[in-house]
Amino acid sequence: MGAGYDGMMNVPSGSFQQMQASEKHTCGVMTDGSVSCWGAHVPGALSPPAVELVQVSVQSDHACGIRPDGTLICWGGNTTVTEEDEEDALFSFPF
Repeated sequence: MGAGYDGMMNVPSGSFQQMQASEKHTCGVMTDGSVSCWGAHVPGALSPPAVELVQVSVQSDHACGIRPDGTLICWGGNTTVTEEDEEDALFSFPF
């Protein structure tokens, strides 16, 4: 879970249905569909949108999530998000 970055071990309380970690931060989908992110300060990456998600995929500077209707939403640093990243977020992890 990261390389000694501040905050990586500050896991929020509650129950998770899915989570993923990068070398800088971690995000998890709570059992109520909300998302919580923690770890190193990456602009925007620790501030997920207040929407229900069923799955999350985390990269070093951004994260993407899948809503219950199948649409994709991303947050964090947008300098490294590509269409390929978005495709990976949709298809890398089974539901």
